[in-house]
Amino acid sequence: MILQKRRLLAVFALCAVACQKGDAKDAKVDAKAGAAVPATPSTAGAAQAGAVTIIKECPKSLGGTDKVNRVISKDCGVVPVTEDYYVDGGSLTLEAGASLSFKDGVGLFIGYYEPARLIVQGSAEGPVVLTAAGDKAAGAWRGVSLNAHADRSSIEGLVIEYAGNDESALFVDAEEVTLKGVKIRDAKGTGLLVGDTASFAAFANNEFKKLGRPAAIDVPARAVAALGGGNRFDPNGHVLVRGGRVQQSAKWQHPGAPLVLAGEVNVDGEDGQRATLELVPGLELRFSEGGALLIGYQSLGGLNARGTAEAAITFTAHERREPGGWRGVGVFLHGEANIERALFEFAGKGEGDGAVFVQGGALALKHTTFRSDVIGVSLDESAKLTAFADNTFVATPLAVTLTPAQIAGLGEGNAYDRDSKIRSAGGSVKGKLTWAAQGAAIELTGEVSLDEGELEIDSGVALLAGPEAQLNVGTHGPATLRILGTVASPVTIGPVNGERGTWRGIALTANTRANVLENLMLTGAGNDAAIQVEGGADAKLSGVTCSRCRGAVVGWGCGAKVSSSQVLATDGTPKLEVRPEGC
Repeated sequence: MILQKRRLLAVFALCAVACQKGDAKDAKVDAKAGAAVPATPSTAGAAQAGAVTIIKECPKSLGGTDKVNRVISKDCGVVPVTEDYYVDGGSLTLEAGASLSFKDGVGLFIGYYEPARLIVQGSAEGPVVLTAAGDKAAGAWRGVSLNAHADRSSIEGLVIEYAGNDESALFVDAEEVTLKGVKIRDAKGTGLLVGDTASFAAFANNEFKKLGRPAAIDVPARAVAALGGGNRFDPNGHVLVRGGRVQQSAKWQHPGAPLVLAGEVNVDGEDGQRATLELVPGLELRFSEGGALLIGYQSLGGLNARGTAEAAITFTAHERREPGGWRGVGVFLHGEANIERALFEFAGKGEGDGAVFVQGGALALKHTTFRSDVIGVSLDESAKLTAFADNTFVATPLAVTLTPAQIAGLGEGNAYDRDSKIRSAGGSVKGKLTWAAQGAAIELTGEVSLDEGELEIDSGVALLAGPEAQLNVGTHGPATLRILGTVASPVTIGPVNGERGTWRGIALTANTRANVLENLMLTGAGNDAAIQVEGGADAKLSGVTCSRCRGAVVGWGCGAKVSSSQVLATDGTPKLEVRPEGC
């Protein structure tokens, strides 16, 4: 709507010029703008309609429509622009030291109807200056518009001051535009507004100061990669990214100010090719409440966000700097993300999305900090965790949500707050997997079934069990459970609420073999036996303690083989074992 409004304002202004000259009665439709516009007025200064000439003489003033190649030098002094000035079908070249002063409310419009170019050849010693003719106040004149036919315009060493309307002082809707060493200052609104189809051949060393809005640049996601470095902003200045799709691989550089994502940015390739977005170290991405970075939702997409120890990549909230202030980074079925040395803060939603949420995609996560998030990382059952190590969770009570099978993907070196937990719903576990200690409790909210494989639970693992939680081994195929605690670092399993008899225990079925349970501390199990071994199974128990359990520590059926040593029933657990009868 903003861009369409900008185009319509240009149309109405040009129509007014044409009507004054009596040339507006033959209206035509401009295909790019999609709006009815007046016929092009007669060319000022050209020998005949349609002719393109080169004019180097200094004009007394400018206004109306030019269809010539006009060159203005420093020797012309300050040239007044007395009415809206349109360049269509030609070019305007401003040499070093040239200057134009604009009457109140007047603007410069390049390439609205026909191909045209603006060439600014300023330098540090001799900048080109576009300024107000009257009051030196922000918004005194309308500013500069490089419209859809102003492709390959080149602007270097330009100063735009006291310009702009409620939108911007400079509007770019053309392709392959060069902006280098441009200074926009004392503007009414945004410094630079970039159209949805615009692109830059070069963009660097520009300055945006004393603007009417903190959003110094307003740009679509597809054009962010063209923003180079060396730019300077007000202390609270930022680059507003409107959202949209990134369909080709791109690298987002550090433009000199944070990037604020005001909507969803989707990274999805086209024509079967993967589009990968690379973020450079030190880049700061801020998100509005509805902002998100979504990878591989519709087609192949990737994210490479690798910071350094000195320059992490920051993902944070823009307005609501509190948990849940923005949605997060999503990795979908067609996506893959490699994130290293990054910071995520104030993200996540209560319905289950983490600051990083993976729904069918692949995630590698290392040396990354999650701070003040509702949920740190959330994985659905089809997500692939290719790396997860040396991450830190601060003031994020729910650090990770995942399936039982994905717990084995949690690597070493992760650090958690004292109250942080990892939450896993019920599900199936297959293959040979290891659950390693994380430094945070793993909460099981449902039944975990181990079939056709081996699960090893290492020393120091702490499991919290909800009312529906039970560890079933071998229900549908051969399986082995190996719990390998130590005296100094036992494996612990206890109820979430701390009450007696509120979870369902461990069941070893007839399909299990070579089960080992060493240095295991059970609390609050609720079945007749905390560990039930069915006939045909075998289990070796050593250093197993059950406190506040409703039934026995261990029970077994006919044909089961159970050996035990140092098995204890404590703190109200009624008995040690339940032996089979009538075998």
